[in-house]
Formats: sequence, C-alpha cells, structure tokens
Amino acid sequence: MSYFFDKGKKAERRFGELVGIPESDYATKEEDMYEHWDLKYKNKKIDVKGLKKLHRNDINPNEDWNWIELTNVWGDTGWLYGKADQFAFETYNYWILVSKDKLQKHIEKYVDKTILYTDERKPYRIFNRKGRKDVITPIKTMDLLVLADEVIIKKKFYQYGFTVL
Repeated sequence: MSYFFDKGKKAERRFGELVGIPESDYATKEEDMYEHWDLKYKNKKIDVKGLKKLHRNDINPNEDWNWIELTNVWGDTGWLYGKADQFAFETYNYWILVSKDKLQKHIEKYVDKTILYTDERKPYRIFNRKGRKDVITPIKTMDLLVLADEVIIKKKFYQYGFTVL
C-alpha cells in the first residue's frame, strides 16, 4: 500500500510543481482519503491520477488506458464519486483535466455494468478483483482527451527527451 501511496504523492507533486500550486493548496491526509481530492487548482478540487499499468505484471505504465474507480477496495465510494471537481490524468507528455460531471456521464453511458471476476481487463467493462470490494473499469485516454476541460503540456517530454519552448 505504501508503494502505491508514494507513487500517487509523487504524481501530485509533479502536477502541482508544473502549475505552481502553493503548499497551502494541497489536501490534508483526511481530505485525500475520505473526500478523494489532492490539491486545488483554479479554485477547483483536483484528484491527480498518475500513470498506471493496465496489467499488474506490465513492465511500464500504459498511457493509452486509465483505471476509473467506482468503488474502492473497502467497498466505499470510489474516487469517481468523491468531492473532487476535476481529475488530472497523467500521460508521458500531458496532463488531461476532466470534470467529474463529464466523466461520470461518460461512464454511465458507455460502461457495461456486468462485473468480471477474472484477471481479464476489457475496455468499458467492470473489473472486480477476487477478495476485494473495488469496482473499476479501464477507459481510453483518447476519450479523456475528448472530454477534457484543459490539457496541460509538460515542460519536458519524458518519452522523447526534448523541452517544449
């Protein structure tokens, strides 16, 4: 758990430093855990989502897909239904900001609600790990770009190693 928590905090810092978030605009531990938001940006509560792997055994994160959490591992409300106003999804070169309302409507419209209890990850299908109460679904990053309120280019393209002027 600590490994994933640390990775999440690093993603929050990458986003916060890029857009100039002061220390006072970061959520408290309780706000992060129970309200599902990480920092304030442009007077909105943002939940930052770093790059993730599609499969646990993948070597690298997959920027083409993002996991959306409807219910968390304890069976409580997932971050999609928390108190964040927007989500900031990381890719190698950009941050994609999507409003909670737009993402919720997209999930309601396109996600097949049939729960899968296997290791098979299918786009827009609900995934539930055996022995856990979480309910998650992978969606395409391209769809997040269509829903985006804002796209923020990173100052340095990690994948290609050049700086954007």
